[in-house]
This record gives sequence, C-alpha cells and structure tokens, in this order.
Amino acid sequence: MAHQQSQPTWLMATPSHPKTVTRHPGASGFTMIEVLIVVLLGTVILSSAFQLLMGNQRMYTVSAAKSENMNALRAGTDILFNELREVSAGEGDIINIDDDSITVRAAGSFGVVCATNLGSSQLTVMSIAGTFSDSDSISYLADNDPLANTDDVFKTADVTAVSSTTCPAGDSAQVLTLSGTFGAPPDSVVEGSPVRAFTAHTYGAFTYGGEYYLGRRTGSADAVIMAGPLAETMPITFTYFDSTGTAETSAASVALIKVVIRTLSDVINSQGRAVGDTTLVEVQIRN
Repeated sequence: MAHQQSQPTWLMATPSHPKTVTRHPGASGFTMIEVLIVVLLGTVILSSAFQLLMGNQRMYTVSAAKSENMNALRAGTDILFNELREVSAGEGDIINIDDDSITVRAAGSFGVVCATNLGSSQLTVMSIAGTFSDSDSISYLADNDPLANTDDVFKTADVTAVSSTTCPAGDSAQVLTLSGTFGAPPDSVVEGSPVRAFTAHTYGAFTYGGEYYLGRRTGSADAVIMAGPLAETMPITFTYFDSTGTAETSAASVALIKVVIRTLSDVINSQGRAVGDTTLVEVQIRN
C-alpha cells in the first residue's frame, strides 16, 4: 500500500477557513492603498502647479496688455501735444474742429522765389526744404519798398497746380499756380522772397484692420496710422475752450484743447473686465 505524504497544515485550506496572504514587514513593493495615496498626492501637486502656471500666464498677459495700452497712450499724447501746440487760432491754423477730430494747418516745405508770372498767378520757387504740392496753402513775402521794412507783409494763397521747371540760373524749381483770397501775387513779390507751404492735417481715430488707431490724414489721402489700437467706443474726444475757459465752438477763438484718448484690449483681467486705460492731455496753443 503506497504511502501518502501529508501536506503541512499551513498549506491547507478549508471552505470555512480560506487561505490568506499577508505582506511581511520586510517584503518589497507597495500596497494598493499606498499606490492610491501616491497617485492622489501627485494629482494634487500637478493640479497646483498647473494653476500656478495658468495664474502666472494670465498675469503676464494682463501686464503685457497694460504695457501696450500705456505705450499707445504715451505715443498718442506725445504726437498730439507736439503737433497742436504749434498752431495758432488767431493766424488761421485751425481749419475745422469736431468732437472726434481736428483739422489744422501745419508748416511744411520752404523755398525762395526765383521768377514770377503775375499775369498767370504763378510763382517759380526753388525748394530749400521739401517740395510743394497742389494741396498746400502758402505764405509768401510781399516786399513793397525794398529800402523799407515797415511795409513788408506776408500774403497767403492756395496752390492749385504744381509743375517742374528750372530757375533762370538753372536750378531745379517748381511752378506754383495760385488762387485764394489774395488772388494773383502782388507786384512786390520779387526774386528771393521766401515762400512757406502749409498742409492741412486731420487728426482723429481711423480704422485699420478692424480696429481704431490715432491717425493723420492729409487732404483726401489715406490716413497714416500713428498710435493704437484704441477703444471701439469714443476712442478719441476733443473739447475746445477759449481764453477764459469757456467751451468754444468757433475755431478762430480756441485757446485750449483737451484731448481724451481711450485704449481697450481683448485681454480680461482678474475682475473679468477688459484691460484698458484713459489719458487726458491739455494743449495750450499759441496766441
């Protein structure tokens, strides 16, 4: 009869006593609970790091938008202040005023008369700085008595046509055909009389790429973008005052100009508002 080897009691299991396996204190590896704890802690750390990165990114974006707005405002105020402080309402430099734009006369080219054709209301001018165009108005010296300076006067006229020519001495020049209040140049316009051109510039908000920018338009040409972008609502407003501080609607009586420039971006700050800024510049113009 074969001998049957009995199993150790620690390997035997009965339905009422199922076999269990436990990890001894010195065994390697992790329990399921430990793994879950590590995963949970890792998730919390990664989530916190992600939130920190997102917060830093949002703060950087808002700061960049604020910096862009400040640069736009600084550029806009500098441009308008420097351009407008040179004009004089009394001398007719302010051509038109509106709530959202202003048209002024700015000094441009300069030259001297080298020949005249008074019958055709033409002056032949040798340019010293810049060139003349048919959108200019000019101021030229009428020297009545060359031996006296008490009768010298500057006349103004509009340039209606410009053509190229040469002076009697052979220098390059332009023929300016004139019209306007004073009509033909007076007989006292002589060779060597200075001629200064003035160009009408309109400053205001102009659209470019679907956004508003501070721009300058000369005549009927396209506007030249100078600063921006600006807010969609009331990007630029002009308010005019006379010498007593009273609101003024007549261009000839303006002594002070207040300009408000507003910027606005698509960036949203922590309060849920679009990042924007507003600045006010006051320009005391020449008498």
